[in-house]
Amino acid sequence: MKKFGYITMQVGIYLILLGGIGDIIYSFSVDTIIPAHLDYLKISSEEAWPQLRNLDLGFMRGIGGFIIAVGIGALALLHTAVKAGNQLALAGMVLMVTIGEGNNALQMFLLDSPYYLMPLFYVILFWTGVVLWSAGKEKRLAFNKNQ
Repeated sequence: MKKFGYITMQVGIYLILLGGIGDIIYSFSVDTIIPAHLDYLKISSEEAWPQLRNLDLGFMRGIGGFIIAVGIGALALLHTAVKAGNQLALAGMVLMVTIGEGNNALQMFLLDSPYYLMPLFYVILFWTGVVLWSAGKEKRLAFNKNQ
């Protein structure tokens, strides 16, 4: 169960990382405000000032960058200190992912974005891995059968 939890945490973190990369790529591939944001503002793309478009896409790039940073940091912790059994590193990683990606999901929900379920799923998947990892038994490798 511990190994499955570790793999589940990895998958959740990689999805978070890919989500951040996707946010940045998307923000450079469109020429308008994100449709969910237009709906929230109750304006059409033609009504949006260029400055508002730049602000919206700039925020999207900023959010993507912080999500990438959360993913990189979580992977670094997972593959080093967490893997070695450091509970403080696990707690820090859980807080980092939950606050960062959880807030991303919450803000998307508050803006009526239909895509809020993606980051929410990533956090739930990650938390599932944490629970499985924490509940799993530590396997000890026996190098000598007489021990």
